[in-house]
Amino acid sequence: MRKGIRLQEVQIAKNGSMLVLDQDGNSVKVSRSQRNLLASYKKNPDYVNDIITSFNRNDILADDFFVTKDGKVVFRLTCFKLDQIMQDNT
Repeated sequence: MRKGIRLQEVQIAKNGSMLVLDQDGNSVKVSRSQRNLLASYKKNPDYVNDIITSFNRNDILADDFFVTKDGKVVFRLTCFKLDQIMQDNT
């Protein structure tokens, strides 16, 4: 993954396929473990922290990061959540 890329959207289709997009709308390749982690938004209370740890970058998520499933937004990162997490990781 190129340095400086920030994830903006994760799209999960009905058939379970996943598309990860950066802020420019380009598809981002992720490993199987990262893909599984990105899909665990519902059952993982430390979802955002785990993503940051998995990618080894505090700034991996865009300020307006969100997850869609079947075209509906199921998770949205607020700036407040991100600021709080960034403070906890420093």
